[in-house]
Amino acid sequence: MALAPTMSDNRINPMPHPATSSRPLRACVILAGGLKLSPLTEACGLSVLDLPLTERQTVFSVWLSRLDAVRQPEDVLPVRVIFGDNYPPPRSRPQFASIRLEVSAEPQHYRGPAGVARDVLADIGPDELVLIAEANRYCGAPLQDLIRSHLASGADVTIAANPDGTPAGLYLMARRCLDLVPAAGFMDLKEQFLSKVRTEGRVARVHALDPPGSVLIRTREQLLDAAATAKGIQGSDIEHFANIWPMQGESGEPSAFQVVCSGSLIDPQAVVADSIVMEGARVGPRAIVIRSVIGPNIEVRSAETVVDSIRFAPPIRARQSASPAGKERPTR
Repeated sequence: MALAPTMSDNRINPMPHPATSSRPLRACVILAGGLKLSPLTEACGLSVLDLPLTERQTVFSVWLSRLDAVRQPEDVLPVRVIFGDNYPPPRSRPQFASIRLEVSAEPQHYRGPAGVARDVLADIGPDELVLIAEANRYCGAPLQDLIRSHLASGADVTIAANPDGTPAGLYLMARRCLDLVPAAGFMDLKEQFLSKVRTEGRVARVHALDPPGSVLIRTREQLLDAAATAKGIQGSDIEHFANIWPMQGESGEPSAFQVVCSGSLIDPQAVVADSIVMEGARVGPRAIVIRSVIGPNIEVRSAETVVDSIRFAPPIRARQSASPAGKERPTR
């Protein structure tokens, strides 16, 4: 969905109301919840933050590395990850000495993303610069230019956009702007909060991120696209394949990718392409895995074909009510 037409001129309100914050980033909240589970989270039972993008990086570690790069050398940056009642909390805790990581559930029910941000950043000084980020994204662009642009513009709120104009799930502002959010009740960011910014005479502007921007990850396809981008491969599309690796296009360059995490085992006679194989998984001889995500400790048997699928053990809550063991979970 493209950004609203009212944002096309880079400002929501034509009346200038310069922000007083000129300080560096002082806190970030990463919102890892929502009213409804994404198809990807429903299929795998894990927080999207725990999913790998490369052999060494998860969605979570990429977020923290981007934030680590914009902190002041002498500072420790508070990063608060907030998950909703129906969303699984992240299991991993990437370690950065310069980041004080806090992971907790939403403090109040049915607050919406703007309400949650207000609640969990209430202890931050009113003029301090804060960032609100959507967890279910691969943050492929550095954040330095976003912060510099915001401070130079004098805007109250800067909304990040992807190179194609779609929302990037990043909102930068002086913390006092969140005082516009009611202390009770639901308020989202994209419509209700930005409308409140406009009606209160504040200035909001849009900043376009460098490619690839902040890539949405809600489905298997989007996760694999993000992983391909993180590994520097564009336009991977397997329609025909042979029992060799690496697969190569006409130029001799790899035309597919694989993410094979530590502790997994792929038989030399297997084919794994455009896929993620997580830690402890096993792919047997002559097995074929294409455009799929294989979860931790899952076995793909000898000569089995897995295409356009997610293979995960059912989450604990699903095991209590659900399907026969080993049944493949639905995916999109």
